[in-house]
Amino acid sequence: ASAKLNHMLYLSGGTTWLEVMYDDIWSLNLLTFQWTKLSVKLPVKLYFHSMAITPAGCLYVFGGCVALNGTNRSEEMYKMWLHVPPLTELCWVKLTKNFPRLLSMGSSRLHSIGVPLKLVNRLHRNSEPS
Repeated sequence: ASAKLNHMLYLSGGTTWLEVMYDDIWSLNLLTFQWTKLSVKLPVKLYFHSMAITPAGCLYVFGGCVALNGTNRSEEMYKMWLHVPPLTELCWVKLTKNFPRLLSMGSSRLHSIGVPLKLVNRLHRNSEPS
């Protein structure tokens, strides 16, 4: 699978004609065409999976085949940071996990309790402030 963030392309897992499976993650700098093997690996070897990266650099991997015969499919989702995220991102992840009700609050209420406007706007991009 592959995903792009800014000028970096990330590739993970895969197989060579159903002979060998991989759990490594590589990056390709699209400006210099320099390949780098990341020190982090997927928790399992897999192929035919999906991958996405958030703007903050959080990599998500979902599904895939975990056996060469292609019949053993995974429904697992893996999450890993490609680099240390900003402190605001870590705080937001912790807040929304511990206080899921925040996600259903209106923009005005979130802003009034001190949630930065940048994070409020992330939740309510397509809705009117309430």
